[in-house]
Amino acid sequence: MNLRHHADLDALKSDIDELFGIQATWLSKAGQTGTLTGTFSFIEKEIHTHSKAKQAGQIYLDTVIATFCVRPNQCVCEDGDTLQIDGVDYLILPFNKGEFETVLPLKVTQQKDHSWR
Repeated sequence: MNLRHHADLDALKSDIDELFGIQATWLSKAGQTGTLTGTFSFIEKEIHTHSKAKQAGQIYLDTVIATFCVRPNQCVCEDGDTLQIDGVDYLILPFNKGEFETVLPLKVTQQKDHSWR
């Protein structure tokens, strides 16, 4: 992909965020906070994702109920952090950073110290 394509995709994401984007408050496990702008979507079907396990042989399933899409350079989040959107806390599940857009899979959590295993 050439530089022109990169610029076009960046401009498109900027337009989408301007028209449909909302702001979310980010809270890291270490206590850092910030504001992210992106697009928020609820998922109609359940999507199961494998959480990272600390020991061999452990597999955990989490249900993704929503996503929040941000620009990769804006995404300082890690899995296990919290996003607060419209007063609701969402746990960020494991994700991969994209080249043009990062999709954060989310799960509702009522606890600040949520153990997602």
